[in-house]
Amino acid sequence: MLFVGSSAWAQTNQDCMLCHEDKDLTTIKKGKTISVWVNLGLYRKSVHGKLKCIECHKDAAVDFPHPERLKKVNCGTCHSEAKRKFDSGIHGQAFKRGEMYAPDCKECHGEHDILPKSDPNSRTYKMNIPVLC
Repeated sequence: MLFVGSSAWAQTNQDCMLCHEDKDLTTIKKGKTISVWVNLGLYRKSVHGKLKCIECHKDAAVDFPHPERLKKVNCGTCHSEAKRKFDSGIHGQAFKRGEMYAPDCKECHGEHDILPKSDPNSRTYKMNIPVLC
């Protein structure tokens, strides 16, 4: 007898890309139409390129297809020390207060296109940091 539980089948990146490879795929967020297309080529070159989508988008692993509104990705799940430093620093304090221009992780590091800070094409490469602010 074979028992298949709900966690036995997890979405693959290929499953996610069935929808997210569509450049015209959008959703409404805070009254604005935003793209939810994922450039798989850029993602594969990123520092997270070997991860499964559901490792960051954990609530997408519950149902397939996932609910339209997913929770915000918590980078601190894997990057706890960076999260601690962010929270105690000027950017994290401004973010906690809800200041309009306070950055979050993705504002400085990117989303699906995060490169190592040693890469001159990275947003956080030392010579590119002044452009972020």
